[in-house]
Amino acid sequence: MIVRRRLSKKIVTRRLFLFGSLFWNLGVLFAFKYFNFFLDSFTSLFLNHPPSEGYFFWNVIIPVGLSFYTFQTMSYSIDVYQKTIKANKNIIEFLCFVSFFPQLVAGPIVRYSIIQNQLSKRQVSWEGFNKGVERFCKGLFKKVAI
Repeated sequence: MIVRRRLSKKIVTRRLFLFGSLFWNLGVLFAFKYFNFFLDSFTSLFLNHPPSEGYFFWNVIIPVGLSFYTFQTMSYSIDVYQKTIKANKNIIEFLCFVSFFPQLVAGPIVRYSIIQNQLSKRQVSWEGFNKGVERFCKGLFKKVAI
């Protein structure tokens, strides 16, 4: 005898948001990075003659850090779905998390739960901004000169 459980509306809604997020993120990644490759492979497989030189299907520049943004956003969506973290209502904190490039060179994708407290306790001031610009310029000079 098969017992079927009826899923609650909350679970169905959470799954829809997760799959929508995954579909969107992977779709954008596929469109920018792999679309031409697969289309080129498909046409060369089924055409009897090679396509003319200089053709292109979709000539577009890939945004810098696209894979990083994609996997960072997917990590957040999966954590929210698994209830590891609560969804953040503050869009600025979410965007800061997604675009936090310094951790990219430090290692793998950072989970939102690890830097959540740092993002929520940030303080914005002109003094802090000036210190940040000064620190950035010093670091850039060291990178370029040394």
